[in-house]
Amino acid sequence: MELIIATLASIRPGQDIDSLTRIRLVYDTLRNAPGVIASNLYQHRSESPYYLLITTWDDEASWKSADKRHNPQLLLSETMGDMLTSLPRQWYMHYLWGYSRAAQQPYIAMANLLTIPVHQLRHANQECLLHLRPLTIQATLTFAFLAYGVTDTDGASVPPQQSNSHSTEPQTTLFSLFSWSSEEERSTFLQHPQMQSLNTTLRQWGKLETLPLDLL
Repeated sequence: MELIIATLASIRPGQDIDSLTRIRLVYDTLRNAPGVIASNLYQHRSESPYYLLITTWDDEASWKSADKRHNPQLLLSETMGDMLTSLPRQWYMHYLWGYSRAAQQPYIAMANLLTIPVHQLRHANQECLLHLRPLTIQATLTFAFLAYGVTDTDGASVPPQQSNSHSTEPQTTLFSLFSWSSEEERSTFLQHPQMQSLNTTLRQWGKLETLPLDLL
């Protein structure tokens, strides 16, 4: 089964040019790593800038064989540690759903993160698919996926089995990524009643973290 590694690196303000140069070095290293079948790099410029790096591995075995040499969290810390505000956050995930409209090139994107108890995952997945499937027909969307997984907090090369942070009950992260070819398409998608309804539902389960992104 394919393994998705999503890594979020927050950068100190004023480091745009230097940080972009360094993170591209990390990105080039990762996309050429044995076992990596897809990779994407995103950026958000603001007073609190960050990068989101997503790599898809052939399976968990290929990730484990890469060990620390190709762990995005560790590579980012080693390559641009003086620019980071903290240790990059990293998630180990598996796909639940995906969509791609190959005729269009994505330029802007958005990631949503929601941490919920493991026992709610099935219900949350069903609720997301109930809203997202009609959106692929009714609203313009270039590329998207829904995944679930756990957070790595210590740079381990082996995916943790669960997260118990702030709770005695195992937690999982529901991660969704949406991308569009224009700002107009993004606005149309986010204002769609199905998406509005989905966001309302997700916020009832926990804190919904939204990350605006530009594709690099």
